Amino acid sequence: MNQKIYFSQSDQYAIDHIPYHFETSDEHSAFFRREDGSGAIERFGWDDLNQIVGSERWSCKRRSLTVPDAKQAPDLYTFVWELPSRQQKMLLRRWFFVSALRKLHAAGEVKLTPSSVEANFYAILKEATKESLAFDDRFGVQYFCSKDNSLPSTAKPGTILRWQRLVKKSGGRIDSLIDKRGKISRIDIDPESYRFIIGCLREYLSEERHSGNAIAQKTISAIRLENEKRRKSGQAPINGRCRSALHDWISKFGEFEIDLGRKGKVYTKRKYSGVGKTERATRPGQTFQADEWEVDARTLIMSGPIREGLEQETLDALPRGRRWLYIVMDVATRYIVGFGISATQSSEAAVRALEMATRDKEDLAQAAGSKSTWRGFTFECLDNDTGGGFLGKTTRRAVEMIQSAQFYGKVGEPQFRGPVERLFGTFSVRAMPYIPAQTFRNPQVRGDYDTEAKVALTDDQLALIFIRFIVDVYHQSEHGGLFGETPSSALERLEGTIGTPPKLTPKTRRKAFGIRQERTVTARGIRFLGIDYGGSNETLQSIRKRHGTNELAFYVDPQNLGTISVWDDGNWLEVRSSIENFEGIKLTDWIETTRILRSRYSAQAELKASVVFDGLNYMRARATEAQRIMGVLPQMPTSADLQGLERELHWGLSVVDDTPTAVQDLPPAESGIGYKIGEISPAPNARQHPTGDEMAVPSSPPAAQTDPHQYSQGSIVSDEDDDDDSWFEEAIKP
Repeated sequence: MNQKIYFSQSDQYAIDHIPYHFETSDEHSAFFRREDGSGAIERFGWDDLNQIVGSERWSCKRRSLTVPDAKQAPDLYTFVWELPSRQQKMLLRRWFFVSALRKLHAAGEVKLTPSSVEANFYAILKEATKESLAFDDRFGVQYFCSKDNSLPSTAKPGTILRWQRLVKKSGGRIDSLIDKRGKISRIDIDPESYRFIIGCLREYLSEERHSGNAIAQKTISAIRLENEKRRKSGQAPINGRCRSALHDWISKFGEFEIDLGRKGKVYTKRKYSGVGKTERATRPGQTFQADEWEVDARTLIMSGPIREGLEQETLDALPRGRRWLYIVMDVATRYIVGFGISATQSSEAAVRALEMATRDKEDLAQAAGSKSTWRGFTFECLDNDTGGGFLGKTTRRAVEMIQSAQFYGKVGEPQFRGPVERLFGTFSVRAMPYIPAQTFRNPQVRGDYDTEAKVALTDDQLALIFIRFIVDVYHQSEHGGLFGETPSSALERLEGTIGTPPKLTPKTRRKAFGIRQERTVTARGIRFLGIDYGGSNETLQSIRKRHGTNELAFYVDPQNLGTISVWDDGNWLEVRSSIENFEGIKLTDWIETTRILRSRYSAQAELKASVVFDGLNYMRARATEAQRIMGVLPQMPTSADLQGLERELHWGLSVVDDTPTAVQDLPPAESGIGYKIGEISPAPNARQHPTGDEMAVPSSPPAAQTDPHQYSQGSIVSDEDDDDDSWFEEAIKP
């Protein structure tokens, strides 16, 4: 069964460039109203929407409410539930009458005069009853505190008109109907007397901590002295109160106000801290919380299976250190959607965690041997602290590009991000005891524990442990914040009732989370790591004429090298690779493959696509856990790393497309009828019979850029002599 998707009624969606506005949904489908002028309502099944959302046919434009919009469409009933039950009943009944009168007046059925209101009173009462029933349908009768929900039939026309004038004068605010008469503004005490008495009673909130009896007696004495002064000067006396009334006023001081005045700010802040008071989210993706944590353990700063062949002396000489852990959590379900390990606090690591949060991570879960799935979805709001990884321009740009909001918590107030802050405590208690070389708060807590002697894990091993713990332990454990429900069950439940936000399109994902690079546009397009993009793209070539030798910025998705997004003076241009079937190739796979192919074909300036695809398929089939989780490790290439790889590994390298372009070039089928169509790699005969134009042109990288660890000496090896692929297996062995 396809999952439901949560759509906002304030956003604008487009399917095949046709604008739509979401109306409603049920268990089987969602209904959208066309905004092309026709106003037609169209129904889309969830199976169709799951295929459309995230594809090139789909786009979304977030509509944020401006200040004028918010004033025109206020949430009228937000504060009503804070009022006493009697005040709620009175206020809502008045509001229903005013709403009915305004509606009938707008229709021309009633005039705003006492005689017209009296003549049409029962029509107004009938319309007010409809407003009351609509209110009950929206909020439920349980919110209406009175047992008698009927509207009074004795309201006077003049009173109804007075209510209408109050609402009109306030700009349509419901709180204008609140009865302002109360203890503070009683008729028998004037405001000046009230202010004087309250000023005396506030001494009860001082650090001296006087008793209530003492404050009441001092207030009575102060009133007597003040009245004597006023009598001599001919002023009006202060209206006093008896001792019991003063005690009643003292009891109205709030507990928070009393503790703040009598015990100080530090005590009150600790007592009334906001733990557990995070802004409540009710659906998946509504709010993500992100944070960074320095892991309480030391690891070897390396990754990969090569560690298995190293001697102990070599391992002891390797650098060691503590890593930073980036976590992204969905508040509504307490589900961890994003994860990453970094050597330092950086925006690149934060963006990697956010990118991971917006997609499913089945490959990572399988690499760690997890028995459960690992879901991901986009978010509407990101709540984080002021850590270095979240203040960077890269992080802020990524959040803005997916049309989400980002909020920074106040410094020194972690209690307002309770769910994600408490998560690190869970890691410390439940996960860290299984990790060697732990660190501690101080030497007293550490005792005789020898941290340096127990360092044994590398970055990929540490990541695999955390992934397995998150997917199979944390997501399947009962959570107190979910009233005993597991995060996995909470996500499954809300997916079935509310749904998850729409998936990001590949174009949006590349613009938001892609790695920024700058290159000069040539006649062959943009070359990145030996791959040419847009050589035949007319728009790109026109940009080349305008920019000349100036470099052009573009973004590349580490999860897909098939297309890049070029930024040209405020406009985006999507440029595909000149190599067919290159969609879905990961950056880490491409770097590792070209590293090995360079050692094999060190003297060649061009590599045929068939050779490259053979290498990529081999890498995919034999990828280790470290290679499959490279995206969460500190060794994931950054923008600066890619520039270094361009100079050292891909200097002068290009990949030419030798895939068959005609049916007769394909290998014949075994049955003798038709031809055999392969998968991502070209047909075998395409690489066994290269043409003269496809032969590699000998070339060498500049001597200053040659790396003896990357290139090997030797003669040019043609593809015709390369029938045995055992060399590739030998090349990737440690």
